[in-house]
Amino acid sequence: MKQTFRNIRYSSMKQTKHKQRNETEFPGICRHAAALDVARPHLWMVLKGQRKDASGLIAKYKRLLRNEGRAIPANLGQAA
Repeated sequence: MKQTFRNIRYSSMKQTKHKQRNETEFPGICRHAAALDVARPHLWMVLKGQRKDASGLIAKYKRLLRNEGRAIPANLGQAA
């Protein structure tokens, strides 16, 4: 087989397995962000501790989880 650019390019590519998703850190975050009237990325950053001075939003999020009967993570708003 004659080595062409296409053959070299595709033969050198490795098949990689897709990374398997782990357990979701904040299940229902899209729905919760809509209920709290904030953007999902903003809520995620607040919950991960990447946004400061958002204690009011964290309190609202905890109240929302309590109303749903879900467990409240202990490390909300703390940088990992």
